[in-house]
Amino acid sequence: MSLLCWNVRGLGNQRTENQLTEIMWAKDPSVVFLAEAWTDEDRLIRIQDRLQFKHRFAVHRTRKAGGLVLFWKENFKLDVQTFSKYHIDAKINQNTDEEWRFTDFYGEPDTNKRHEAWNKLRRLRNRGSSTWICAGDFNEITRQSEKIGGRGRPHNQMQPFRELFLRAWLPTAQYLLGDWTSGFHFGQGRVALRTTSPACCDQPSSSA
Repeated sequence: MSLLCWNVRGLGNQRTENQLTEIMWAKDPSVVFLAEAWTDEDRLIRIQDRLQFKHRFAVHRTRKAGGLVLFWKENFKLDVQTFSKYHIDAKINQNTDEEWRFTDFYGEPDTNKRHEAWNKLRRLRNRGSSTWICAGDFNEITRQSEKIGGRGRPHNQMQPFRELFLRAWLPTAQYLLGDWTSGFHFGQGRVALRTTSPACCDQPSSSA
């Protein structure tokens, strides 16, 4: 089983849909999370049929921005717990020995409101789980080396995100950045994944 996360920046063009379909054929993920879907219910239904997913959960966009959608396969045991414009939080294999938690997250694009997203992420963190994957596009970086091209990011803009992940959250957590399309495998614990490109990872393993 694998998970696919991608900030598609709009599902309204054929090129993006075709690329998504190609990734589906190559990776065959059980769960797909898309951020910035920017689309309506009719298009989501069509894409769901094209990708051959049984289940769909969407947080529709506000105004012209945002929109989150989660697709998963028919026999995959996923139960959505909470959601907002920033996240979809789900339990996998709920009430079994193999239960774990998957949070799809999308950071606030407006830097003046970004603290709202970090407060939401802190609350999600505090719900606790022995195995937790938090994946998505956080719309922020922890250090300048994560940024390629363009102007440098102000230190005071990065600081709250850096403290959340590298200090206040879990010093022992795995934090994986960038393009991990080729996949990775990890044991029990908490993992934070950040990417703006299509990214796919394997499910948690019972062995560390």
